[in-house]
Amino acid sequence: KETSLGLNRATMSPRQPGSTMKPLGVYALGIDTNVITYSTMISNSALNIGGTEFRNYGYNTTGPVSVQHAVEVSYNLPPIRILHKKIGYHNSFTFCKEKIGLNHLVEETDENANLAVGGLSYGLTSVESTAAYAIFGNGGKYYEPTTYSQVLDANGEIVLAYDKEPIQ
Repeated sequence: KETSLGLNRATMSPRQPGSTMKPLGVYALGIDTNVITYSTMISNSALNIGGTEFRNYGYNTTGPVSVQHAVEVSYNLPPIRILHKKIGYHNSFTFCKEKIGLNHLVEETDENANLAVGGLSYGLTSVESTAAYAIFGNGGKYYEPTTYSQVLDANGEIVLAYDKEPIQ
């Protein structure tokens, strides 16, 4: 530690999540609301929404693909299509903000594909992303992240203490 109240990159430096946003902004809600399953077939062809042409990285397209395959190869078009045609931008935004703690999200006025492909206005912090991803190992349940303030040994003696407030 070099300085008090210095920059904590885990909690204070939002970054663009990119494709790591797809499971959070689209697939989790789609599966949770029974709109999609892992085997649902989704078109992987070019898509135009409101005059904006969306494509996969490398401009590759295929026929319909399963949700599982779309996740495996990180296609852009299936999650964008699910977001706009199945679950809705506002539903995804509300889920991300209120259910999985993505507090840096700002609702866009043009309802673009940011929740499907991760081009967010302010990004996400490492703590937000980590806590949100924990739903996949916690039976779909979100737990607000906490910081350990002290570590005790087997005798109850403090081995390590942190005198700051836990992460909010």
